Amino acid sequence: MRRIVLILLVLLVGVTGYRAWKARQKPIGEGFVTVRALTVWSRVAQVKEPVTKLRNGARVWIFEQREEWSRVRTEDGKEGWVQNEYLASRHIYEKFVQLGEKHAADPPQAQGHVRALSNLRTHPGRDSDRLFQVDVNEKVEILGRALAPAPYHVGPGPGQPLEGAVGGE
Repeated sequence: MRRIVLILLVLLVGVTGYRAWKARQKPIGEGFVTVRALTVWSRVAQVKEPVTKLRNGARVWIFEQREEWSRVRTEDGKEGWVQNEYLASRHIYEKFVQLGEKHAADPPQAQGHVRALSNLRTHPGRDSDRLFQVDVNEKVEILGRALAPAPYHVGPGPGQPLEGAVGGE
């Protein structure tokens, strides 16, 4: 009986100590969710459980980073793993805050709705930083328009036969 009590006491002290150590851990950074909904997973493995879901723009604190995953803590204290590609840095977040402040008083040039899931980026172009995704049919106000260079295109232009193809030259 004494042995069982001693084992339980050691386990209790160990669990309490681990939780206290984990609570004192300092984050190595922070990130902001860049997709409509992001699942925080219990572990990085084939078999994992969802811990919670985060919405677009939610802030998390990063405690560990691996190649494709980060261990994070949410604002309500839940911990788990998310894929790095769906997090933006504070630097990118601040760019969006600056854009918002810069254009806060600008009158809209047009109003409309989004026909497909769309990314809000810091600059025109698919390679610029992304912070938010706008959902299908969400209403938007257009404050400005800009052109971005077309993506790199390999092959002939429209209506041009491929070189060496049957019927081509």
